Amino acid sequence: MPVPSILQPFTEKAQAMNYANKPGRKEHLLVSARRLEPVVLVAFILLLTLGCQTRHAKTQDEAPRDTVETIDLLIGEARDLDFEAPNRLEIVDSSIADVVITARRVTIIAQQAGSTKLIKWHGDGSKKEIRLRVDERMFADRPIPVDLQVGQRIDMDFDTVSRAAVADPEIVDISVVRSSVLIHGLREGRTSLLVWDGTGSRMTMIVTVR
Repeated sequence: MPVPSILQPFTEKAQAMNYANKPGRKEHLLVSARRLEPVVLVAFILLLTLGCQTRHAKTQDEAPRDTVETIDLLIGEARDLDFEAPNRLEIVDSSIADVVITARRVTIIAQQAGSTKLIKWHGDGSKKEIRLRVDERMFADRPIPVDLQVGQRIDMDFDTVSRAAVADPEIVDISVVRSSVLIHGLREGRTSLLVWDGTGSRMTMIVTVR
């Protein structure tokens, strides 16, 4: 007898259940599922690996690049920086390098091998860091060493002297008198002294106060 159309969906569902409940059908379906398990597992592992690689590549692309400016120096080298003196300058480790600030320029003097940072502040409050790396090799034009005691005063005579500047005025006090530079040791330490002659040539000295 034909099945009414309204009962057709229920009849088809019952037929499907009857097919699955026939002897051997369940075992066949289980075997098929077990055969698919390794394929599904491999596909899952491949998708997981691909996702990790994609995230890793994205992380590398988004990682910030090292944009810190680096200046390489040799021991005893004095380097003029190509910017005007900012509001404030600071050397993190002055035993590695010194900074001498004048109205005309900023000069870095390498003291010993190592690495440190120069931090400069601008008028708007922002700051910039410059990495200073001093190689263990000596600069060809070595600084003139000057040694004195705390409280001692010495005069250094030159042919002509136009001006002089010291990195740390708390270690030594300087004054220019005609063609001489008067150096007064204030406290123990080491600092750099720059002296310019009448032609604009510069002499670099390392002053040590004991």
